[in-house]
Amino acid sequence: HYQKCLLEDHLKRFGDSDDHVAADAYSLGNLYGALGDLDEGERYLQMALKIFTESRGPGDERTARVRRKLEALGRAGD
Repeated sequence: HYQKCLLEDHLKRFGDSDDHVAADAYSLGNLYGALGDLDEGERYLQMALKIFTESRGPGDERTARVRRKLEALGRAGD
């Protein structure tokens, strides 16, 4: 619950294309994936992937880390 509140706060403060938001989404994606909720995990990881790809580029380590996590869930990002 705390992590979702933090994400919402960062969305309001920084907008939907900021690395803070991407990092929060990545954390939530990991959490939901670990809990077995793959749909929610994918949703947040896709959000992180989109932001990191746009802000840091497809070759950045953070972007690659999110891709690997999606692959581990069996849901590689496009």
